[in-house]
Amino acid sequence: MLFCKRMPIGLLFYLVLLPAHAAIVHVEVEGIISEYFDPDGRLPFSAPSKNANFDINMSYGTTAEGNIVPLGNGSVAAGYAAITDFRYAVDGITIFDFRDKNPLISLFDNLQQDDGLYIDTWVAQWNFAPYYENEGAGIHESFGFGFSAQRDTPPNLLTSVDLIPPFKSDEWDLSVIYYSIVERPYDSPLEATLLASARAEIVRLSVSQVPVPASVLFFTSGILSMALLRRRRNARGGA
Repeated sequence: MLFCKRMPIGLLFYLVLLPAHAAIVHVEVEGIISEYFDPDGRLPFSAPSKNANFDINMSYGTTAEGNIVPLGNGSVAAGYAAITDFRYAVDGITIFDFRDKNPLISLFDNLQQDDGLYIDTWVAQWNFAPYYENEGAGIHESFGFGFSAQRDTPPNLLTSVDLIPPFKSDEWDLSVIYYSIVERPYDSPLEATLLASARAEIVRLSVSQVPVPASVLFFTSGILSMALLRRRRNARGGA
């Protein structure tokens, strides 16, 4: 009881809310470039050498809240603004760092298309939203990597849209890294003209999870709580 009596109230409150499973997930993805199309030099890297590597390093936090959207007929989508590190390299040279570009992890479970097929998808990507010029055309740029399966019946590679690490499986139809730039009409955004693209087939995926030490969170919260308590005491003494 002596410990509880002397503990700052803010610190005691933090102990109740301390996340039990906070962790940072590190993901390394390696692909072999199989397609490259850039007639006007729009991509941020020049034509790679034959069988060049397309590598991604990504980190994300497991406690991020998702924007979950039911789509009907058992289809669900979710987006997580969880990514804290998102970099890629071509032939070992780091090209761009997307950490400040608000990349997302998106999951689609049993997404039913107009043709009746179902899709399960796990994707981490950055998107540059179209800007519309006077003539109504917009440039849409996206980069990322992902896994997707398409079936006549629900693929069941994902059983929910909870935030889980990416995983390799022979059941995925697509396992790719991609960079694409397309032009979309303002009045028909589903139609697109491909301006540039690069694609790599994923050959290696490494995932490691590092727990966030509770002692670090505890120590930081403790200092903040004690500082707050000291300010309150000083304010009372000066009253």
